[in-house]
Amino acid sequence: MQAANKPTSWLTAIAAYAIGAFVSSTALGAVLGFLGSILMPRPWMPVATLAIGGLGIALALSDLGVGGACTPTPRRQTQPLWWWTFGPTRAMFLWGVDLGLGFTTIRVASLYWIVVLVVGSLTTPPTGAAILGAYGLALVINLVAGAFLLRRCGVHANICALRLFFPLKISLAVVLLAWSILLLVIGLR
Repeated sequence: MQAANKPTSWLTAIAAYAIGAFVSSTALGAVLGFLGSILMPRPWMPVATLAIGGLGIALALSDLGVGGACTPTPRRQTQPLWWWTFGPTRAMFLWGVDLGLGFTTIRVASLYWIVVLVVGSLTTPPTGAAILGAYGLALVINLVAGAFLLRRCGVHANICALRLFFPLKISLAVVLLAWSILLLVIGLR
């Protein structure tokens, strides 16, 4: 286990995570874009845009706790046993793949669900790949920022991260609300 503490092995593990997250999210975006491009007839796009916008508003309100609702999410996290079973680099790759898919793990906000609906209903394979590829890239940035925070804050990093949870969830709900309103306006055109 000593090797896991070397800087080069951590850089390798982070690179493995980045590859897993980016490849799985980009591939999912391409597949959803393909399905949407063959299953969604052009005349239905305004209706789909309105429906997704309306659903987005409802999900944003649930993220904000309106009416006692909460964010829809699977109750599954990535497997911690992978670290001990496969080693740090392979585990980080698998965690990247798992998180890059997005729908397989816990969601703290509903923005992801609406993005997936938009990609699967209103885009083409290249556009879907680009959109969800950006999500995968954001996961990598999040990991690197989190690692920096852990290193900088030391023992108190978990407390710092927990303090950010609620404001981040509210911010994502506001982004979802604004984006959903934009979808409604586009659907009405």
